[in-house]
Amino acid sequence: MCGGFIARPPDAPAGPAGITYGSAESPGLPYWAAGPVVDIAVVVALHFRDGDVLRLPTYAVPESFGHVRFYATPIPEVPQSSGQSPVKVVGLDKDDAVVACAALDPASASC
Repeated sequence: MCGGFIARPPDAPAGPAGITYGSAESPGLPYWAAGPVVDIAVVVALHFRDGDVLRLPTYAVPESFGHVRFYATPIPEVPQSSGQSPVKVVGLDKDDAVVACAALDPASASC
């Protein structure tokens, strides 16, 4: 599963983006989620269909990457074992304001 990285102002009619989500699982490796987010995001929140939210810090990358930060995490056992994937990924700034958002399942989540 993955989503696009479209940088646009948070008040744009289509809503904020500026974040990408990628995930995979394979035998012997954890189910994981990772991706880039706009550089003002200090936290990424993964929203699951059942209402659970997993918050994780972003981390700096070399300057050659541009104005982005990255996040990476294993997906906890509970969502993994129940077949759940995140439905929305949100980047938050130091004041907890939404600065990036991607609805991964538009039928059950929006930005």
